[in-house]
Amino acid sequence: MMNETIRRSRGRVAARCGRSLLLPPPASLSAMPYPRRPLPPLVLLLLWLWLLACASGGPRGASAQTLNLCNVSSQRAALLDLYAFADGPNWVNNTGWAAAAEGRPDVTCTGRPAEADFCCWFGVSCCTDGVTDIDCDADLDCSCINNTVVSLRMPFNNMSGDVSDVSNNSLGRVFEALQCNLTMLWLPNNKFRGVLPDLQFLAKMEHLSFSHNQLSGPIPSNLSLSMRLTSLQLANNTFTGTFPQDICSGKSLTSRLSDLFINDNMLTGSLRISDCRRLVNLWAENNDFTGDVPNTYNNTELRFMKLGGNNFTSNLTPVGPIPPVLYTLAFDISRNDLTGTLPLALNNLLFVTEVSLSYNLLTGSIPPSLFVNLGSLTYFDLHNNLLSGPLPDTFGLSQVRRTFFQNNQLTGTLPPNVLDARPAVLNLTDNKLSCCIDDPDVQGGGIIRYNGSIDYSNGLLPSTLVQSSSTVSTEFSELYRRDLIGLRCPFLAAASDPSNPQTGFLLDPEYYLFVGCSCTSGYNLVNKSSPGLVSIQCVVAVTEDWKAWEIVVLAFGLLAALVLLAWLYGGVGRMAMQHVADVRKRLYGAPTSGTVSIVVTDIEGFSDLMKRAPDLMLPALVAHNDLIGKAKWSNYGFTVEQEGDAFGIIFRDPADAVKFCLQAQQLLERHKWPPGLLDPLPSELSGRAMPSKPSRIFRNTWAALKGVALPGSGGDSRGVKTDDGRSGGGGGYRR
Repeated sequence: MMNETIRRSRGRVAARCGRSLLLPPPASLSAMPYPRRPLPPLVLLLLWLWLLACASGGPRGASAQTLNLCNVSSQRAALLDLYAFADGPNWVNNTGWAAAAEGRPDVTCTGRPAEADFCCWFGVSCCTDGVTDIDCDADLDCSCINNTVVSLRMPFNNMSGDVSDVSNNSLGRVFEALQCNLTMLWLPNNKFRGVLPDLQFLAKMEHLSFSHNQLSGPIPSNLSLSMRLTSLQLANNTFTGTFPQDICSGKSLTSRLSDLFINDNMLTGSLRISDCRRLVNLWAENNDFTGDVPNTYNNTELRFMKLGGNNFTSNLTPVGPIPPVLYTLAFDISRNDLTGTLPLALNNLLFVTEVSLSYNLLTGSIPPSLFVNLGSLTYFDLHNNLLSGPLPDTFGLSQVRRTFFQNNQLTGTLPPNVLDARPAVLNLTDNKLSCCIDDPDVQGGGIIRYNGSIDYSNGLLPSTLVQSSSTVSTEFSELYRRDLIGLRCPFLAAASDPSNPQTGFLLDPEYYLFVGCSCTSGYNLVNKSSPGLVSIQCVVAVTEDWKAWEIVVLAFGLLAALVLLAWLYGGVGRMAMQHVADVRKRLYGAPTSGTVSIVVTDIEGFSDLMKRAPDLMLPALVAHNDLIGKAKWSNYGFTVEQEGDAFGIIFRDPADAVKFCLQAQQLLERHKWPPGLLDPLPSELSGRAMPSKPSRIFRNTWAALKGVALPGSGGDSRGVKTDDGRSGGGGGYRR
C-alpha cells in the first residue's frame, strides 16, 4: 500500500522539488519496472519523509514562483514600482531612479549587465560574486543570486505612501517581488503611513527599520517567522495593539534578534522577550505596556534596557527584572507604577553606567552597597518615589556624577563625605533631611513643625561643608518653590575649597533652618518661630514715606492725564472721536432697525434723453452712477435699491444724508458732460414742466424699510423732500 502511495505521488512531487529529483511524467510510471520484492520498511519510511519535505517546499529550495522573481528584469520592475508608489520624484535623492522611470537610464554599473543598472541606484546594493555584502553569521546560508537586490537603505529621503494600499504596486507587493535575497530594508525617517503589510515572505531579512514614520495599526505577528531577523526598529510611529509575544520563538529558541526598538508608540498589553536570548538593545519606553516588567533572566547579552513611560506594576522587592549580566550599561524603568524596595540585584550590574527608577512608588531605604559595588555608575535617578531613611555614608565612595534623589522622604543628616566625589549634580530637595531635627514635618512656605527640641550639637552642616558667599534665589533656580518666593540662600561648598561653590548641590534651606538666608530687595524677612515651630517668610515690603522718584512719577502722571483730557474735549479730540464714530458706521453696515434717513435719486427726463441721444446718454449714465457712488461712500450711505439711473440710499445719521445731497449736486455740476447733452428738452421749450410721479425705486425702498422708524415719524416726517413735496424720500436731479 505504501509503495502504491509513493508511486502515485512521485510525479507530483517532482514538479515541486525542481532539480532535486528527476522523474518521468506520471503517464510513463506504469511502464517502469518495479522490483517484485518490497523495499525494506526503514527505506520506505525515509523515502516517505523525504517526499513530504519536498511537498512542503523542499530543503533550502526556492519555490518556482520565487525563482521566477530572482531575475534581473523582475527585480528592476519591482524597484520601479517602489519608485512610483513612494512618490519618487519628490525624494531627497533619487539618483538613477528618476532617469530609469522616465525611460532614459543614465547609470551604468561596471561589471554588471546593462539591465542591472539598478544595482548602482541610490540606496540599492546587489549581490556580487554570489555573496551578500551584509554581515552574515557563519552558520547561515550567505549565498545569493548575482545582480539581485540584497539591501535598500534610504533614510531621511522624503519617501511617502500609504502602505495599506492593496494595489499592484503597494509596498507589500514590491517587497514580495524582492524577497529573493533582500536582507536589509532600512527606511527610517520617511513619511510612510498606514498599516504595515505582511512581511513574512522576507525569509532572509536581517535588518528591518521603519522608525520615525507615520505607521499605525498592529505590528505584523508573522515577524516571528523571520528567524534571521537581527535588528527590528519600529520606533516613533503610532502602532497599536499588543506586541507579538512570540517574536523570538516563532520557529525555535535560536532567535538572532539583538536590537529591538519599539519605543514611542501606543502598544498595549504585556511585553515578553525572555526567548530573545541574543538581545542587546531593548528600547520600549513611552508606550502603554502593562503587567510585570519583562523577565530578562535569559537575556545574558542585554546592554541597554529602556522601559520608561509605561504602566508596568511589578513589585521589585523579590528579584525584580534586573538583567543577570555584568555588562549591562543602561537600565531605565522610570515613569511606571513599580512598587516594593530597591532590589539588591542591582549590585550585579558591575559595569552599569545609568540607572533610572524615577516616578514610581518605590519604598524603603537606599542600600549602602549600591555605591560600593557599582563603581562605573555615573547617572543615578530615583526622584519622585517614596524612599525613606538616610543618605548612605557610602555615597561619597561612588563615582556618580549626576544623582537625583529629590521628591522623596529621606531623613537624617548628610554624610560627611557627601562631596568627596565632587558630583556635577546632587539634588536632595523636597525631602525631610535636617541637621538638627529628628523626623521634621516640613510643611512648605518656610514652615517646619517638630516634636521635642532642636539639637545644634553637631552643627548646621557636616564639618566637611561650609556655606559659600554666593547665594541663589530659590525662586529662579532649580530650587524653585512657590512657597519660598523672595528668599535667597547660600550655595554649599567643600570646607577645603570654600571659594568654589558647588552649584549643582541642591539642598532644601530647611536642612540648616534657613541660617544664612535673606530676602531679596523689596521683601522683608519675618521670623515667627516658636517652640515646636520654625517659620521664616519673605513678605512684600511696605513703605509709608514718599520718595522723591515716586513724587516725580505721580506729577508726570497727573500732567499726562490733563493733556489727555484737553485733547479729548478740544478740536483735535472731537475730530478723532468723529472719525471713530464714522468707522463704526462703516463696520456695522446698512441699518436694519432704529431711526434712519432715506435719499432717493433719479435723472429727470431720463427716458426722453435716452431716446434723443442714446450714444451720448449711455456714457453719461455711467459717469452719473459713479459720482453717486462716490458721494454715497464718502458719507457712509448704503444702497437699498438701484435700477438704471435711480438709487435708494439709506443713512444712519441725517447729517450724512444732507451732506450726501450737497456733495452729489456739486459733483454733478462740476462734471464735464458730453456736448449737446445739456441742450433744452422739448418740454422745457414749450414751457410745460414734466410731471413728477412716485418712482418704483422709491416704492421698493419704502417697502424694504417698512417697520424702520424715519426721522420725525409720528407727525413730523422729516427727510429729504422730492420735487412734488413728498417727505421721507429724495429728489430728482436735473441732468
